Amino acid sequence: MSNILPRVIGAVQETHERFLNLYTLICEQRDGKRINYSVASRARNIKDLVAISGKVKADAVAIYATIQDETTGGEKRLVMVNQYRYPIGDRIYELPAGLLEGNEVVFKGALREMFEETGLEFIYSHAVDAASRPCFSSPGMTDESISILFGICKGTPTNANQEASEDIEVVLANVQECERILREENYDIRTFWAMKLFIAQNT
Repeated sequence: MSNILPRVIGAVQETHERFLNLYTLICEQRDGKRINYSVASRARNIKDLVAISGKVKADAVAIYATIQDETTGGEKRLVMVNQYRYPIGDRIYELPAGLLEGNEVVFKGALREMFEETGLEFIYSHAVDAASRPCFSSPGMTDESISILFGICKGTPTNANQEASEDIEVVLANVQECERILREENYDIRTFWAMKLFIAQNT
């Protein structure tokens, strides 16, 4: 075995779509052998791939937010959405989230996505700014990165601002409902940890 470090030495763009593209990375293994590695990316072109540019910029934002339920004496609830996702052919519980538009900053993207998906006003907590640093969603198959913002919400939920392509139910879950969802429903990994954190902070 040589002392070569694994590296990406080039890439070929296989598709040219708006939201997601497939690339073939040309890689060199530790033994010097070259292989092809398929990657899905939000990048529009090769130069913007993280493996090529070395630059990480959030593609999307997800929001961990709670809201006070005044009908139950101010009980805290976790703001989530339940929506149909084509890749799994089923509904799934998620944090409100979405892609950033153009050069949109993460904070403004969070405000927009929360309003569009839930109708609620998001109030960002600067006390946890460190959490907004982009993190990779599934680095074995994509270079997509997401910033997670924390805060609270105000207002009345509505789906009136959703796009025609969206089928989203707004969910305001207390501890007991989060525990039920964890036992019985589909959810993504971000939402798993969000519910675990919410339960720990409120029991």
